[in-house]
This record gives sequence, structure tokens and C-alpha cells, in this order.
Amino acid sequence: MVVDDSQVVVIPLGIVNRLVQEHPEVANFFAKKLANMIHEMDEQALELAHATVRERVSSSILKLAKKENKTSDNMRLTLPRNDLANVIGIASETLSRILGDFAKEGLIEKDGNDIILKKVEQLKNV
Repeated sequence: MVVDDSQVVVIPLGIVNRLVQEHPEVANFFAKKLANMIHEMDEQALELAHATVRERVSSSILKLAKKENKTSDNMRLTLPRNDLANVIGIASETLSRILGDFAKEGLIEKDGNDIILKKVEQLKNV
């Protein structure tokens, strides 16, 4: 599932193989990208194992904001609660409770599916 409009492009395997053989820098690029993805997945697994639910929710909100270059106060993120809960690996009811707590603490505001970041620095310290 994608959040923004996207386009899928299929590249025949023969073209990819030829590109990698003729241009070793392309193979290096893919190897680095794959290594970074594996590293990020390892970090997420460790976070799931060791972080509290509050820490996971705040971390996930901040990661999504960073991907959209929206890490300042009063920035708005739009993402359905079920999707966000699935990304974090928690029940949507748990997410709603944590977001409600964050709203009471003044860290965020909720507006439908939107989450408005109010105090980014304090959210980083959760």
C-alpha cells in the first residue's frame, strides 16, 4: 500500500543483468541500498522487541514525518489509523489510546485522519 500516488515500472531481468555487468557502479548502488534496507529492518525488529508502545508510536510518527520532510511543529500528517497501527505493529485501539494521551499532553492534535505535530522535540523524548 502506498500513501502517495505511485507508478510501478517493470524492467526485464535481462536488461538489469546487462546493466549490472556493464556498469559495476550500478551493482554497488543496489548492494548499498539493500544493505541499508536490511539495517533499517533490523533496527525496527529491535525496536519492536525493546521499546515501549509509547516509544514505538512516537518514533513511527517522527519517521513518517521525516520521510515527508515535515519534522517541524504544526506540521500535518495524513494517514489512516489502521495503516499507522499496522506500520507500528499494534492494535488500532491501542494506537487511538496512545494518540489520545499524546493529545492530552499537547504533543499532537488529532483532526480526523490527520495528526498535527505540536511539540516535535518533546515527542522525540518520549
